[in-house]
Amino acid sequence: MAMHWQCRLKAKALSLWDVNQSSKVWTAPTPKAYTFCKAVPLKGGTIACPITESDIGIFDCRVGSATATLRAHGSENSNDAKTGSAVAIRQLDEEDGNGLVVVYESGRTALFDRRRFGQPCAEARCELPKGRGSGGSTVTCMERLANELWIGTSDSYVTMMVAGGDENKDEYAIEQVDIENPSLRVEGSNIGIGSMAVRQDLRLLVAGLWDGRARPRRRQDT
Repeated sequence: MAMHWQCRLKAKALSLWDVNQSSKVWTAPTPKAYTFCKAVPLKGGTIACPITESDIGIFDCRVGSATATLRAHGSENSNDAKTGSAVAIRQLDEEDGNGLVVVYESGRTALFDRRRFGQPCAEARCELPKGRGSGGSTVTCMERLANELWIGTSDSYVTMMVAGGDENKDEYAIEQVDIENPSLRVEGSNIGIGSMAVRQDLRLLVAGLWDGRARPRRRQDT
């Protein structure tokens, strides 16, 4: 049975649909997930979806209930300003890997092993540029290029982190990489990066800006 998943933020629920029948299979309430973070399908018939602003639930597609919770250190309170809301979830390897990365508004980035639910195996903080005015810069989106995590901000900066590890040895790491991305830094008082997309061959990244413009970035340019 072909399935289509979606996270319905207005309805505060995660819904699984049968595309062939155009019918809803189940709906799981997520009343405290006040975030724009999208649900992500994982291997083994599971879906990662926010259940609070900062906590990520792992849902079993067969029954529509959360079987585990991923929580960054210090985010026990969903209003914890040090962590902020979850912005994006990405699986490190599409087919075989168990690594799952969550990035938060504050720049905190957590790497989880989906076989060992609970606290992250590794954490790092993405150093954000000083924001315009007094509000400061925040993370707005993330996309994955192999083991590279490209993180966009409200000030139109893109920074890169590298995540990975040896699952057999339980060794994990995540760290920021110093790069310059002048073609993705757009001057302007009200311009930020709203979304990013990666071409299937992982060679091209495109950033969508809040003013409607799109900026491409080839991987070999970095």
